[in-house]
Amino acid sequence: MTGVDSTVSLIESYNPLLHEVQHDPYPYYRAFREAGVGVHHQLMPESAAATKTDNHLVAGKTTEFWSVFGYADVLRVVQDPVVFRSGQGPGPERALAPNGVGALIWADPPNHRIQRGLANKAFSPRRVHALEGRIREIAHEFADRFAARGQGDLQAEFADRVPGTINTELLGIRAEDQPKYHAWVLAWVDAFAGDEAAQQRALDASLDFFGYFTELIGARRQILADGGELPDDLLSALITAEVEGQRFDDLTLMLILQVLITGGEETTSGGIGGAIHLLCQHPEQLELLYRDRSLLPNTVEEILRHQSPVQSMFRNTSAPATIAGVDIPADAKVRLVFGAANRDPAVFDRPDDFDITRDLRQLRGQLGFGGGIHACLGAGMARRMLAIALDTVLDRLPGLRLADPDAVVRGDNLIVRRLKHLPMEWSR
Repeated sequence: MTGVDSTVSLIESYNPLLHEVQHDPYPYYRAFREAGVGVHHQLMPESAAATKTDNHLVAGKTTEFWSVFGYADVLRVVQDPVVFRSGQGPGPERALAPNGVGALIWADPPNHRIQRGLANKAFSPRRVHALEGRIREIAHEFADRFAARGQGDLQAEFADRVPGTINTELLGIRAEDQPKYHAWVLAWVDAFAGDEAAQQRALDASLDFFGYFTELIGARRQILADGGELPDDLLSALITAEVEGQRFDDLTLMLILQVLITGGEETTSGGIGGAIHLLCQHPEQLELLYRDRSLLPNTVEEILRHQSPVQSMFRNTSAPATIAGVDIPADAKVRLVFGAANRDPAVFDRPDDFDITRDLRQLRGQLGFGGGIHACLGAGMARRMLAIALDTVLDRLPGLRLADPDAVVRGDNLIVRRLKHLPMEWSR
């Protein structure tokens, strides 16, 4: 088969809803680039477009969406929240916000501006810096459990556990409830473009989550009413944050927490596991990093660019728009494919190569955290967590290598790129 035939075949067979495509989407992105196709139209099957009237996560059917691949085009969309709005949710479904306005990544101005201002107070640089010692401590605590074995599942035993533990501590979730917390996140992420059963699991998880945090927030508010002192954590900061005389009401606060939990858990744990996997697939890069830890900042940015744990996010058009020569109607769902934009050769030289020595200034332009008004609120914390996790692995697990490449299990979906299992070996 010629290169041209191969490109045409990949384009014709592209369906981002299929797990085999999500497993390795990059050949498809490359085929679209080589063919000069910047936007791809996707029809939704009836099973994926279906919805339930009692599911607050889905307000109506989505029968089609448009995927945008080029860096400049994706950047244009994220920087135009007037035409490309977020109020119908970050997935292909047409979400209906319980509070009427949404929360952060699925809220539009002016509500988004107030929410972002309130949340920014909780994610201050001081708070992120203060957490560094605790992140490192937790990373070593988990490494203590398996380092002497010489083998283990670093996704399940490390990548999932470090961010999960940090986030639950920040939010006042009891240690014994961490499995419950992780189950919420998995259910919410799997619901994006999922079937009715997946959406029902997400609804059940949301109801459990709302019940849990109704009790937790109520207890914190009672402490305030009694004149007591709140714990110094993220939940307290969100409860007490004030901008322009406004604070979060309980419902909006819980929707904000839902966004922060999903983004802080699934994408960060996916980034850590993906980073370890990627480095071991490129042993020369791993050896460079073993020898020179000053390359950690470059490594973090290159991993975010090359793997893009958040592969895509959706907007909805408030008016007709033309992107890369393709006319898109009003009220359309538009998918911003960060994973494709981060491998655009117009911006990144040798885009499919993994190279931790790339210029850091150029790498800072990667869109792994999105952009515009909806750029990831916890990007600073995620960067530090990823860097500390990698530093700990390099310190504690010499001679790191894949135990069995065929035993690596992916758990990708339309939105998130991540592993479920990562069996590794190292020198004891």
